[in-house]
Amino acid sequence: MIDEKKVPCHNQNMQYPCILFDFDDTLFNTTAWSRQLLAIAQSYGVSEQLYNEAYLNVRHQYNFDRHVDEIQTLSSQYPNAKNINFTALLNNLESMLSLQNISPFVYSDSIEILHRAQKSTNQLVLFTKGWPAFQAQKVEASSLIHFFTKVLYTPIAKAEYLANFPQYQNGIFMNDKAEENEEIKHTYPHLQTVLVDHTTSQTVLVDIANELGFSEILK
Repeated sequence: MIDEKKVPCHNQNMQYPCILFDFDDTLFNTTAWSRQLLAIAQSYGVSEQLYNEAYLNVRHQYNFDRHVDEIQTLSSQYPNAKNINFTALLNNLESMLSLQNISPFVYSDSIEILHRAQKSTNQLVLFTKGWPAFQAQKVEASSLIHFFTKVLYTPIAKAEYLANFPQYQNGIFMNDKAEENEEIKHTYPHLQTVLVDHTTSQTVLVDIANELGFSEILK
C-alpha cells in the first residue's frame, strides 16, 4: 500500500510538507458512477458499444453535451439506435452532476481522511486528470473541494503537469493507478506515492491515514 519510506516530520503540527490526492476512484467511486451513466444511456436505447465509441471520440475534451452529440452522429451506423430522445438523455446525464446524485459515490471514508490530512499538512492538494471544466463540475458537486488549499486539473499526464509546481514535489501523493504512481515516483523521488485500492478494504483510506500517522480527529 505504502510505496516508499515516510517523509520525515518537519514539526510537531505539520507532519508532511504537502499531501496530494487524486479524485477519480481514490476519493470518488468514478467506476460505479460511470456505470450509472451507461445505464441511463441504455434506458434510452443507446447500446454499450455506441456509448463507448462516442465516449472514446470525445474523451479528451469531455462533457455530456459533446458525448450525446457524438452518440447522435454515430447512431446512423447502429441499426438498433432508433427513436432516441437525445434531449432527454442529455438532461438525465447532466442531472448526475448534482450534489444529490454525486454525493452517494463519494467513498465513505473520504471525509475522515481529508479531515485528518488537513491536520497533517498546510498544503492539501487535489490533483486530478481529465478535461478541466468537466472535472471541476464533478469535484464541486462532491462537496470535497473545501478541504483543499489548491486544486490542480490537468488534461495531460500528471508527471508532466506537476513539473510546473515544484512546491508540490515533496510530500505524499495518493492515487489508485499503479502505473501513474510509478511514473510520479520515478520523476519526483521526494514525492512518496501511496496506492489506493478500494478492493482491499471498505476503509482503505482510513487504513492509509493510520499507516501514515495522520493526526486523529478529536471527538
